[in-house]
Amino acid sequence: TYMVPAHFVALPSLPLTASGKLDRAALRGIELAAARPGGPHGAPQNSIERALVEIWESVLKAEPIGIHDNFFELGGDSILSLQIASRANRAGYRISVKDVFAHPTIHALAQRCTLERVVTHAPQPALTGEQLLLPIQRWFFEQGFLRPAHWNQSFALEVPPELTLAGLRPLLERLISAHDALRLRFELQERGWTASYAAPLPMPIEHHDLSRLPEQEQNAALTRLGYELNAGLDLERGPLLRAALFELGTRGKRLLLTVHHLVVDTVSWRVLLEDLQQLHEQAQRGEALSLPPKTTSYQYWAQRLREHADSEILARERAYWTRAELAG
Repeated sequence: TYMVPAHFVALPSLPLTASGKLDRAALRGIELAAARPGGPHGAPQNSIERALVEIWESVLKAEPIGIHDNFFELGGDSILSLQIASRANRAGYRISVKDVFAHPTIHALAQRCTLERVVTHAPQPALTGEQLLLPIQRWFFEQGFLRPAHWNQSFALEVPPELTLAGLRPLLERLISAHDALRLRFELQERGWTASYAAPLPMPIEHHDLSRLPEQEQNAALTRLGYELNAGLDLERGPLLRAALFELGTRGKRLLLTVHHLVVDTVSWRVLLEDLQQLHEQAQRGEALSLPPKTTSYQYWAQRLREHADSEILARERAYWTRAELAG
């Protein structure tokens, strides 16, 4: 029953953009209006509720949101709950994804969750040394791909015209320092593939001024240069994140980011892009570049997975699953 829609809305036609594509923003507004025909369910009564309302409206791309509105009925999901928790912690209030699931209204979160003002944080040095391979990483190397470095994910972003190459570099370097996995290197040794953390290095960024080219030639150049950027990842020497800033004249600027899939997935992209946006806003205001404290490290998570895989509990279950696999 979890896949049954909570609301059905009949429309004479779907809202479209000027280019004839589905206007998802307008559609979301229609969905929210139908879900809450009586208007917002309660105004915030204190500073915590006001902070959470602002966060929810920003993450869910909808307003107004009331303190009794249900996060999941408003379109929230497990990935968006990560952003809710991240932004709440950034605002100075401790909240976890589990809290959002257990108390899916702002009123319940403010009443029952442990929301503590964060005063100071212990320094968090960059990770060093060897990194145990995660199961999916071991699977990847077991496939014997002909070009293992060319297995990546990319994002092309429209960026403000005032963003320059000099202004972009410290943002990306701060992003890498906050996410240690982006410094990983993978090397094939006699005992197999291994992973370790490289020392922080200056961020290489390509810059391409295509502003004098006609639009058709710009598109062709973007495709060619984007392919070259994607093909330029190096598992052993790095980097595993590459960036290129394109100037397109009247079409504005584009930032292309490509990261190897060994260290990024769909969920982590949202975190990276949100952090990058925050850093840019801080730079625009002339503030020091700062990101929320690091969460559980990649290194610690891999160690815990290894400990669990070698535990007596799993050893007792191994015979059962082996029989089930052979029977299947």
